[in-house]
Amino acid sequence: MAEIVAGIGVPHTPVFPALVERKGPDCEEARLYGEVERFLSEARADAMLIFSNDHFNTFFFDNFPLFAIGVAEATCGPNDQTPMPSYDVPVHEKLAGHLRAGAIRAGYDIAITQEFTLDHAFMVPWHFINARLKLPIVPFFIDGFSDPLPSARRVWQMGEALREAIGQFLAPSGSSPSAAAASRWRSAARSPTGANVRARPTAPGPRTCKSACRPANTIF
Repeated sequence: MAEIVAGIGVPHTPVFPALVERKGPDCEEARLYGEVERFLSEARADAMLIFSNDHFNTFFFDNFPLFAIGVAEATCGPNDQTPMPSYDVPVHEKLAGHLRAGAIRAGYDIAITQEFTLDHAFMVPWHFINARLKLPIVPFFIDGFSDPLPSARRVWQMGEALREAIGQFLAPSGSSPSAAAASRWRSAARSPTGANVRARPTAPGPRTCKSACRPANTIF
């Protein structure tokens, strides 16, 4: 059965990748992100469940769910104008589908997106703490911009339902028996909560999807 092995929170400030490149690897920002990366490595997580919001780059007003989960083999980012490298990102498709089903059974209507890219809210943390580890992720979107917003109580209770679903996840045959989730908290005032998960998938490698990333007109 899967288990949660770590919980972390980091900012996704879009200027940080360029700032660290300019200031060098010994700057405070690089040092602090490096400590988080080491902590995550020592936790030996196999996957990361990331909670964050979208800044109208993946979704827009014509289709902006309160809650959505990305279920796919892979994605990429950033899909906005954040000055940082582009990455192909593996997604733990089986765990993502399992968590969505568990949340729905618990009474939470979780939208699914199967063709999507990620903006800096997901990709800045990826750049600093997962670019070398390359853990597959489960991207979980929580609306933090388009009113009416979900209540903090509702988000907390949904997190409890996801925690229960993680404990019921069976890792694929031949993989680690425990699944660890790596969670991230937003640094903004309306930050959704995050949680961390681990599980080593045996599915084929992610498809290349950098060509799907297109710059957005605006960064929020």
